[in-house]
Amino acid sequence: MNDIIVFNLENDQDLVLAHRRSMQLCEMCGLGLIAQTGFATAVSEVARFMIENQTGSVLNLSLGKSKNSRPAICASINYPSLNRLNVSNENFQYARKLVSDFQISASAVSISCELPKTIKLSQALFDKCKQEFNKGQAISPYEEVKRKNAELQQLADILVASENRYQELTSSLPLMMFSLAPDHQMLYANQSFLDFTGRSLEDLKKTNWFEWVKTHHLDVDFGYLRTKLEDKKAFQLEVILSSAAGKVWHLLSLTPQLDSLSGNLLQWFGFIVDIHAQKVVDETLKDNQELRRVKEIMEIREKQLDDTIQELNRSNQELARYAYVASHDLQEPVRKNMLLADMIIDKYYAHIPEEAQDLLRRLKNSAERMQLVIRDLLTYSRLNSGPVLLNEKVELSKLIQLATSNLEYMISEKGATILAPGSQVLTGNALQLLLLFQNLLANAIKFTAPDVKPVVSIVAELLTKEQSGPINLPGTQQWLCIQVIDNGIGFDEQYTDRIFEVFQRLHSKNDFSGTGIGLSICKKIIDLHGGKITAKSSPGRGSNFTVYLPA
Repeated sequence: MNDIIVFNLENDQDLVLAHRRSMQLCEMCGLGLIAQTGFATAVSEVARFMIENQTGSVLNLSLGKSKNSRPAICASINYPSLNRLNVSNENFQYARKLVSDFQISASAVSISCELPKTIKLSQALFDKCKQEFNKGQAISPYEEVKRKNAELQQLADILVASENRYQELTSSLPLMMFSLAPDHQMLYANQSFLDFTGRSLEDLKKTNWFEWVKTHHLDVDFGYLRTKLEDKKAFQLEVILSSAAGKVWHLLSLTPQLDSLSGNLLQWFGFIVDIHAQKVVDETLKDNQELRRVKEIMEIREKQLDDTIQELNRSNQELARYAYVASHDLQEPVRKNMLLADMIIDKYYAHIPEEAQDLLRRLKNSAERMQLVIRDLLTYSRLNSGPVLLNEKVELSKLIQLATSNLEYMISEKGATILAPGSQVLTGNALQLLLLFQNLLANAIKFTAPDVKPVVSIVAELLTKEQSGPINLPGTQQWLCIQVIDNGIGFDEQYTDRIFEVFQRLHSKNDFSGTGIGLSICKKIIDLHGGKITAKSSPGRGSNFTVYLPA
């Protein structure tokens, strides 16, 4: 539906306007005189009824389609409470007889008249009608006045909207803004100004600005201030204002608005911004040369520290990349050594002297240990190989179940018992967390006396903010405390820090197999998740590894 003209139906002159504009639109669209008269009269009858009942309804003339989906001239008389009126009145009945399409809804009366088949709806026709109705000569002085009133109302709406946007903008700024009349009476103040004074805008408008200054400004030079205002030139002044927060330095800035023709003062625009922190720093630096020198040294040291951190990060990345490449490239020769040793043992074992057989076995065992070391080195270096997702939600019970499944042979061989925890949820990287608990469980099962069957208990507890504080865990995050408790051989707690370092072993490789990297991998994973790991133990009494991870 393309609107051509819209106006209110208020009096008899609007009735005349409705009839003549309807006739004009019909004529522009090529309708015959009879059709023009019928459509315009139908519109007039409905308009007359609405005006007589003082409904304040709105007439909308447009180009659209009839109920038969054919191009048509359409008139809509809109009134939200139309169903409250007598829609069976004589005016409506007469109008219905004049046109073929007359419809009544709960809020509008719709009238349409189909265009001749030779006339097609087009943008050109719409633009032509729109321009004639909006910019063409007015039908009567009343319509001209109505047009001017509509334009004025539109400008007033734009002005109100602009003023509202200005007030919203000034109220959102972190400074005090205000305006003054030529006699220094307050005209406007934004929200920051109102908050500072603790008064309403209506109350401030009754106040002379000099009275406000006397109340809030300490040690003001009124003579200087009046001279500046009389000069009618923009100026700035550092002032100390008193409020509930105490005495605070501010920068006062005032700019005059002058009449472009007469040069008379219209109003003052002002803002006040808090410069207390800057002022305190400036005053301190001015009075203390040593502090300024220290500040310069600190800036130099800070830059040096940034450079060192960047260099350290680059070195760590290169080292991790080197360890990964080196470990990866070492796998093939170790694998080939093991394969060749197996081939020699399989084909020539019976022909090899006993002493050589022992050497071959020792060679194969050394290659197998080397393969384990390379595998663990690869795992350790991959932890630093790039960014990983640390926001996956993982159930602790499922992690323990998967880790137990991966260690099934070891658990069966040692006759171990794993006591799993209840349902708790962790936040982190699922693969890294699985590797963490698999290493902790393997460690607990491996380091047991030959005649003792391993029993490993996993206990989980959600920490409160009060509990996480003493452990130096961020209070913004919820934490889960997980304990892995075993009945193994234990260790002396003086070696607690050492066991988490790479290649550090407390026992001979002949007593317990391993590479000395497993707990290092555990600590690295926990560090990447922002958590902590501690261990308590004593020789012969088992160990308790406590892990703190995001919940």
